[in-house]
Amino acid sequence: MENINIRISSSKLRKITSCMYQYKLYSMDGWRRIQDKAIYRFGHICHETVTRSIAEKFKHSPSKLFASKWSKEVKKDLHYNNTDSFDKFMNLGKTLCAKIPEALQGITRISNIEDKFEVGLSGIQLNGYVDFICDYKDKRTLLDIKTLKSTSPYEVKMSDQLTLYSMAKQVPNVGIIAMYKVKKDPRIEIITGRKTKQDYMDLQYKIKNAVSDIARKYYPKANNRLTCNMCDYVPICFGTKKEVKAKLRQIDTRQHTK
Repeated sequence: MENINIRISSSKLRKITSCMYQYKLYSMDGWRRIQDKAIYRFGHICHETVTRSIAEKFKHSPSKLFASKWSKEVKKDLHYNNTDSFDKFMNLGKTLCAKIPEALQGITRISNIEDKFEVGLSGIQLNGYVDFICDYKDKRTLLDIKTLKSTSPYEVKMSDQLTLYSMAKQVPNVGIIAMYKVKKDPRIEIITGRKTKQDYMDLQYKIKNAVSDIARKYYPKANNRLTCNMCDYVPICFGTKKEVKAKLRQIDTRQHTK
């Protein structure tokens, strides 16, 4: 493989491992949604609420903290799905975040909150932020916060992102704080697992192969129903110029390493 200097964040890693063409459209070509998705902003604010609550040792009510943050989104031009609205997300977020203190009761010795890391790999710079490291069930554990509708029994084991974090921080026990954004049953669950040396080797192999493709300017499309259904760039791949113009815009990416 030809060595090239490239920086890969955990968010870019998700695109690379799901669809190389999606990575190109985002990182190389600078395509972005005209409207941010409200569901993404909701997840981001839930994430902020957890980390701030932990950092401040629950000085403030997480439910009120979420409400304060979400209220600032009301004037933003966000895209809501047909069944969603600002008020529905407000009620869901308040209910969900009220459960944070009880859900995190078993967590102690919290450290490395939103801790940045950088790892070198054959001319590739891997970087990102871990949410935090703690003691959970008598094990030093790296936890990541996710808002989800559902999870797989293998969610933690399948996560390349958690493998990267585990490898960077040398913490084999990892897990997610799953915040289920389900209107009828909003709840929080901690799901854990363990990463192995084989997981690290598999991830490194995957990244090196992807970077080799990038060096050759080869960006294959996933053409996978599940991947494509969740992709913002479906109009580019399968739609019309009119659909692209209605939903997407381009930004200047020259400041990014290609």
